[in-house]
Formats: sequence, structure tokens, C-alpha cells
Amino acid sequence: MKGVSIMKAKEAIALIKNGDLVSVGIFFQAGFPVDLGHALAESGVKNIRLITNDPGLPNVGVGEWLINEQISSLTCSYPGTNPDAMRLIREGKLDVSIIPQGTLVEMLRALGSGIGGFYVRTGLDAYAEMKKINLPSNVKVYFGQKKERIGGKEWLFVPTFSHKPKFALVRAEVADTNGTLLFRGTATNFGPIVAGCADTVIVEVDRIVKPGQIIPGHHELVLPPNYARNKILVKSSGEKISPWLHKGKGGKTDLATFMIVKRALQEIKLGDVINPGIGIPSEIRNQKDFLKMQEEVLLQVECGALGIGPRPVAGSEHSNFIDAAGEPFSRTSNLTIFHSADAFAQIRGGKVPKVFLGGLQVGMKSVKKTSKADLSNWWMYDDKVKKDLNGIGGAMDLAQAVKDNEGCELIVLMKHVGPKGEKKIMDNYTFPVTAKAVVSKIITDKCVIEITKKGPVVTELMPWEETFESVQAATGTKLIKAKNLKKVKV
Repeated sequence: MKGVSIMKAKEAIALIKNGDLVSVGIFFQAGFPVDLGHALAESGVKNIRLITNDPGLPNVGVGEWLINEQISSLTCSYPGTNPDAMRLIREGKLDVSIIPQGTLVEMLRALGSGIGGFYVRTGLDAYAEMKKINLPSNVKVYFGQKKERIGGKEWLFVPTFSHKPKFALVRAEVADTNGTLLFRGTATNFGPIVAGCADTVIVEVDRIVKPGQIIPGHHELVLPPNYARNKILVKSSGEKISPWLHKGKGGKTDLATFMIVKRALQEIKLGDVINPGIGIPSEIRNQKDFLKMQEEVLLQVECGALGIGPRPVAGSEHSNFIDAAGEPFSRTSNLTIFHSADAFAQIRGGKVPKVFLGGLQVGMKSVKKTSKADLSNWWMYDDKVKKDLNGIGGAMDLAQAVKDNEGCELIVLMKHVGPKGEKKIMDNYTFPVTAKAVVSKIITDKCVIEITKKGPVVTELMPWEETFESVQAATGTKLIKAKNLKKVKV
């Protein structure tokens, strides 16, 4: 078919020149084309302007390019996956633009679809606040170009990227000689989207077959051959990156986290569709009690899956099946796979009505008017605390979707105080906001707090917490003691 070439990895990468705009379809390194990555690292190409979901992990994948200082600018949703990226940003050697995950993938999809821009509500609460923060000259946080009022609601107008990437680097399982691609599992993520918006797409695949020989199976997605005019196919050596092996050993879940998650399971009803976030909430699927309901409760993740199961038995993990935190999951009978743009369409459209997220701070400023608390969970930054901007990821999309869709609920799971004893539940947040008036319940290692119009009500104490007063002493806002205050039972 016209526009399809077959090359070696080094031959294909040799087409990329200094200063080129390149997009890569990955999510926590799932879907990374390893052979193309090695070839680019060895090529000596410099000043790459990279668009990707995240910069991966140290020393592997995109991490190789960072170590070599081959990237001059990075547009992504979460740079904090890679300490080398954060170091280069601090040193002023790497320009970074941080965009909410759902907005970023939609910008890429729009670019490949001939759409000049679109409207979202993600980031509305943070839009004005971020203008007050004096960011370093090489750091930009972007939610949209301007606010507009449409149909009685405020929206953010987001223009599409002004230029197409010259190249997209993509990993698929199989390609035919027409350029049709087959993706598998959550390694799909951003892959089909970046493939559709670049001038030339370089695809690393395990197998190249004749037209008509691609037959998708369970948990696979097919991209038709007209996604791009210029396609280069590269036969892979078969090497893949297993993110959980590069993140360091997580160790056993501590008792406090275990109890938070056990109590959170009581909020789940059969038939629920849930996004379990990352951090503490992502442990929900690994609890024995969840195993009893996993076929009737659907867990959705932003990398493109609905119906994920618990962590597999050691040795049976697969790099094509990871969650939003780069952790492997087992496949339930309900598992379905899609790309990340569709994952966020589900989220924004209210198709994921129950959300569990971690929190850095929960503020009560909005409670009296809305019966909901404010959430800050993406950046520790105020006059006293000035930590690296790890990134937004999908949390802001999830939180705004809960606000915008009736019947949706956001429950925060977190430790009650910070590592130095700093209070995290307070009158008003001091860190940049994720979304205002969105939290309905907080489950911590001290108690369960329901948010009401009267204020935050402590309804349950963890088994080791002896008094309401001890919880109040660890909290930066006035709590209300429930008349029937009881101990958490799990």
C-alpha cells in the first residue's frame, strides 16, 4: 500500500533531526517502542520537542533520552514519574508544559481529526489560581486559552496544537503491510491517538503480516490503515518495559492503609463503575473482599480499560496490562480495552460515577454553600512548602466530572496528617486546587468524615483511635461529632 515502508530501527530513527517535534504513545512506559527508543538514544539527535503523557521512568524508555539531555521541551500531564525529568526542570535545562491528562489526549485527537479547538470544564477552579503563582520561566501549567460562558455554564476554550508532530513513535503488537495496527491491553493508551496526528508514524511491532491476517482477540484494538499517510514499520526484538520492576519494591501495605481501603470497600455497591485513582485508592482491587465482587463491580483506568482485576500472582504479570500507576492487573471476564481519549470521554460524560482519589489537602471553604469540600491533590506548593510540580495526571478530569454530573461521588482516601504531622484537613486549602466543592466523604487512618452543610461530621473512628478529641487535635478545621459516633468495623 502507498505510504508504507519497512525499515530497521536505526534506519527509521535516522529520519529524525535536531529540533524535531516528536510524539510518543505511552502511559507509565506501557506501549513504549523499546528498540526505537534505544536507537534514538544512540543517534545523538538533540533538542527534541517531545509530546507524551509522561516521561516514563529513570534510565529506561524516555528516561534514556533524558539522561542524554536530548529533550529540550516536554509537553505532558505528569512529569513526576521520572526524577531525572524533575532534576532537569529544576536546573532549567528542560522546558515543560503540564496539561491535564484528558485535555492533553483530546488536544492530540483533535489535531489528528482536523478540529481547531474544543471546550472543557477541567481545570476551571485552578485556571485563575495558577495565574497568582510565580512559576519558573521554563515551567508552564496549561488548562486552556480563555474562559467563555456557553449555555449558562463556564467553559475553557482549548485550541488544538498549532503544529503536527513531525514523527510519532508507537508500539503495537501486529501490523499488516497496509499499515493496519493491532494494539493489546492498556499498552494501547495514547498509541492510536498519537499515530493519528503526526506527519510520519514509526511503528514498532512484533509481527508484520499480510492484509486480512489481523484478527483481533479479547482485549485487543485495531487501528485502520488510513490513520496516517506515511507509515514506517519496524520489526521488534520483542523487548518490553515492565514499569513495576523499575519503580522499586513497594513492600507490604501498612496497617493504616489497609484499614482505609477496607473501610472504603463498604462504599462500593454491586453494579458500581469506579475509578480507583492511584496511591492508597488503587489498593482497593487487591483486597480479598473485592475479589468477591470483582465480576459485578467495574474498575476503570485512564490508560484505557474497564473491568480490571487484582494484582496477578508473581510471575504472571504482563507489561501490556497495567493500571494508571504502572502496576499490573489481572484480567476479569468483564475486561474491555479502549484508548485513553475514550477513557476520558467516559469520565467527562459521567459514565464513571464513583471516584476514589488521594489527597494532599481537603478544605472546607465551600461546605456551607454546597455540602461538598474542596480538594488539592496534585501539587504541594504554598509560601512555606515549595515542592516539585509532579503533575496533574487524570485527577482534575475525574474531580470536575464528579462536579458536572448528577449522581457522581468523590471520596478521598488519605492519611489524616502529613509525614511531619502537618494537618491536611483544614478550613481552606493552601496548595493549588484540583476542584472546589467536590468531596463528599473522607476516609483516613483516624476516622470517617461525612461532609454536610453544617460542616464535616466524624461518623466513625478507626479501632485504634480512642476519642473524637484526638481526631480534632490532628485537624485544621472544626469537626462535628456524630450523635451515634462508632468504631469502624471491617
